[in-house]
Amino acid sequence: MGVRVPPGAGVPPHTHGREDEAFYVLSGELVIEFEGDSAPHRVAPGGFFFGARGRRRAIRNVGDKPARVLVLCAPSCGLDQMFAEFDAATAAGMPEMGKLVAIAAKYGVTIEAPAA
Repeated sequence: MGVRVPPGAGVPPHTHGREDEAFYVLSGELVIEFEGDSAPHRVAPGGFFFGARGRRRAIRNVGDKPARVLVLCAPSCGLDQMFAEFDAATAAGMPEMGKLVAIAAKYGVTIEAPAA
């Protein structure tokens, strides 16, 4: 699936329990933090990174333009449905984090809600 990440936006720390993810950056620049790595990774256009299931990660667009990313999931485990639910939940603005955490949990993804 293709994903657009606005400048300064990203995905909070989260862990997939059912699938591995692979990311190919088409445009923009991302910073990815992986559990167990000593430093974040900067990934520019043409770069690839792999997020194994069970390994926490966070992603942020550090550029001034939207990043375009091709995301591959194996097996899929319904992540396309999770993203559709996220889109519906955020259509009228950002809902409380608990709602997004609950949606993700249905699909085996644990989101670490930011500290208040």
